[in-house]
Amino acid sequence: MTMMYRPMSLLLLLVLLMGCSSGGGDDAPEAQVLTLNGTLLNGASVNGSPADIPLSTTLEMRFSASVDRQKFESSLSITDNNGAIPYTVNYANASATAVITLGELQPMTQHTVQLMSGVMGAAGERLNDGVSFTFTTQAGNSYTACTTGSVNCLRSYTLNVGGTDYGFDFYSNYDVLSDPEFVWEGIENLMVVVHGQNRNADEYFQFMNQTISGTSLQGNTLVVAPYFKEEAAAEGNELFWGSSWRFGGNAGNVGTAISSFDVVDAMITAFSNSSQFPDRKNIFVTGHSSGASFTHYYSLSSDIADVLPGVNFEYSVLNSQYFFYPTDRRYDEDTNSFETPASCTGFNSWPYGYNFVPEYVETTSDKNAMVQRLGAMNMVLFHGQNDTSTTGTLNTTDCGAVLLGSNRLERGRNYDRYLNTYFPNNNRDLIEVPNTGHNAAGMYGSQEFKSYLEARNN
Repeated sequence: MTMMYRPMSLLLLLVLLMGCSSGGGDDAPEAQVLTLNGTLLNGASVNGSPADIPLSTTLEMRFSASVDRQKFESSLSITDNNGAIPYTVNYANASATAVITLGELQPMTQHTVQLMSGVMGAAGERLNDGVSFTFTTQAGNSYTACTTGSVNCLRSYTLNVGGTDYGFDFYSNYDVLSDPEFVWEGIENLMVVVHGQNRNADEYFQFMNQTISGTSLQGNTLVVAPYFKEEAAAEGNELFWGSSWRFGGNAGNVGTAISSFDVVDAMITAFSNSSQFPDRKNIFVTGHSSGASFTHYYSLSSDIADVLPGVNFEYSVLNSQYFFYPTDRRYDEDTNSFETPASCTGFNSWPYGYNFVPEYVETTSDKNAMVQRLGAMNMVLFHGQNDTSTTGTLNTTDCGAVLLGSNRLERGRNYDRYLNTYFPNNNRDLIEVPNTGHNAAGMYGSQEFKSYLEARNN
């Protein structure tokens, strides 16, 4: 009897064993995990959002096992604000280390690195946690940009006057004086921004750095903010001026014959030296209020453009209350016509006209030369539409100034009418900035001014 049931018992045991071995999906082995053990930029571990990264950079990713090259590269993206950037990938340690080479990155630009999670191990391992971080490149040279307007950005330029050296302070985003042999490749623009009556060069320097941030001028522009000191602020052999600095007057130091215009001539010449600045294309000179007056009269008086042929000069005059008129005609807001003043004997004296010009102007420019520049130069007048105050620093006591217009906005409009009437072929524009008054930060921060810079950045 026992022998009769043995085959059936064996069959039952076999069925039970097969049922156990077939199992459900829940008993399938889990995929192995791929771990990113380290991410390095130029040999340094990535922490946070690194800055001041070189324009040629190596990114290294170290994994716990070999990666499938195709899957890894399809999961990796590296972008800047213009989209994907090119890179090459090499592998080491049996493809457990990916070495990504990035070349010719844009200066002072934020870049984003993303590695998506997913299966990318050579043996099917899965990266469970993706990676994402940003880094920002340095300026287009080996020096770090200084943009704060602090003492760290303050430099001192030396000018020799009559055999004596004098100092002149200025702010700049790059230290262009410490190494006279350094070649500033990639610096295409020089931006000279001139302070107003308060002589706050540090603030104007900050305004301009904020303005060019995020534009096509960022990273390729040397920003210079000259500081025309008053006597109380000058130390030792530093140059100083009274209020005449804005119209090209000479420094107040005893025995010196150097104009405020001479100083900017010297700085532009030095900072456009082709051996140090081989890529220089554009020179922007700009100022607000008294700095605007400086820019306007400097543009008409200086022959610097003849000294630097092939360089494009752009002048922007923001909220100036003074303008140069080479003829006797002034716009009368009451009659809406041009007339010759009958009761103001000094209306053609400098800075309103060519009479009694300062020594610098006598040396560099006769009246005809100034008239030719007035018609040929690239000059844009910017005026805030709310800059209509008739009090404060607006000159309403000098009849020569009163003849220019009832407020700064109208003086700009009247000058625009004058040039269009008597010099119709000029290269000048008038741009009005809405909802802005006599405010340097507002004018420089306006979309109108930024658009101008972008358009003139050839």
